[in-house]
Amino acid sequence: MNSQALKEVFLYLPAKLIEGIAGIVMIALYSRLLSPGEYGQYGFINSFVMMSYILVVGWLMHSSYRNINKPVRNQEKKEFYSTVWIAWILLQAVFLGMITILYLSLPTVRSWMALTGLMFLPYSGVQLLMAHMSGLKKVGYALLLSTATILLKLLLAWIFNHLTEPLMAVVLAHGLADALFFSIVIIRTGVQKNIKLSFFNKSVLKDFYQYGIPLTGMALSMSIINMSDRFIIGLKVNEAAAGFYTANYTIASASFTLIMVGVIRAFYPNILRSFEHGMDRGMNSVWEGLRIFLMLGLPGATGLVILSNEVSTGIVEAQYAEASPIIGFVAISMLILGISEYLIKPLELAKKTRPIFKASISAAIVNLSLNFLLIPVYGYMAAGVTTLIAYVAYVAVILYGARTEKRVPITWLSVLRIGSASLAMGLFVHYAKGFISNLLSMGAVILISAVLYFVLLTLTHELDDEYGLIFSRIRKG
Repeated sequence: MNSQALKEVFLYLPAKLIEGIAGIVMIALYSRLLSPGEYGQYGFINSFVMMSYILVVGWLMHSSYRNINKPVRNQEKKEFYSTVWIAWILLQAVFLGMITILYLSLPTVRSWMALTGLMFLPYSGVQLLMAHMSGLKKVGYALLLSTATILLKLLLAWIFNHLTEPLMAVVLAHGLADALFFSIVIIRTGVQKNIKLSFFNKSVLKDFYQYGIPLTGMALSMSIINMSDRFIIGLKVNEAAAGFYTANYTIASASFTLIMVGVIRAFYPNILRSFEHGMDRGMNSVWEGLRIFLMLGLPGATGLVILSNEVSTGIVEAQYAEASPIIGFVAISMLILGISEYLIKPLELAKKTRPIFKASISAAIVNLSLNFLLIPVYGYMAAGVTTLIAYVAYVAVILYGARTEKRVPITWLSVLRIGSASLAMGLFVHYAKGFISNLLSMGAVILISAVLYFVLLTLTHELDDEYGLIFSRIRKG
């Protein structure tokens, strides 16, 4: 592992940890403000907005992120930003037309469909801005923006809850917080100065569309696996069941997202730099990223599986804890998804994305089919199992599609050390969870478990390279 990658891991992970904690606090607050039925509706609204963003604006985000550093001359920058943001405005009309049709044709969704409009416009703007900041190497600002937005949403939701209905309070808080930060960043960065209708370039937009649409199909397929289950639960069971499921699902996904995003953002630039010097060096960097992800993700999943009931009881309102096993299923699913992010890199680096698209489509079909088959019979608990099966299917198809490509050089001795340390830590957590009576004692058990885990990795010499790099940088001052 090189020193630059280690430095970037130390930069990203603490920032994502703060963002993840803020997200967990949001789950805790909303489970107390909203009834299970209202939480289910909030899950519908939030999921629909995110899926609509991927479908309607996702292609523009992917293509503009990829090309944001290409404009050099002032004229090119004006054409770029004018094309992006005018297209974004036009896409808001596409979304409005889409929800109007759904609202008129599906009476069962009218109770929450109209509220999606309050969230979509500012949410899509903030997401596009954060992608641009990441592309311009301003990742710290993007993380700060994301965390500050979550904190403001929490404050506004609490205030608005005293003024209006709980669900409306949460939706208004999300819409207003995103709109405020979107406006501040646009003005502070001066982006609006580069936006003029006369600089709108149709050929640039066409290039964006052709590049971004295939990626949108893949992202939409993965979002179906992540989010469609709550709609099916609401349809086949009830909104309260969807609320129980969504709250516990989000706990696990929020915890793992900070690990997944933190590690991949730290290593991806290093992977690309290494790939410029040959596929072998690129693959070695992929293994470095996968190893760090396993080092953090495997004990994380182990802990969430064992402490699912304690974590749910400590974070959300007591009645939601009946769905706590969902946390374990989702944790394992997210671990598999995180591993797949590195397994697809040989295909990405070889610019062969078709097998990835096929894998995501196959997994989405498996997930939808099993959800419609099993949820009406076994309830929301089946959705946790079907999510896990879908991700296993995704990885299986990925491995088959990448069978002729350069393999990631996995060091199985490292995997064995990490797995053994995680297992030992899990045994400690299993016996120590009997001492958990509140959040403070749970925090103590988690802290001791983490110390035990890293002591075991140290004793097995798994962290020798990392310690060497750290001490080397200290000696250099």
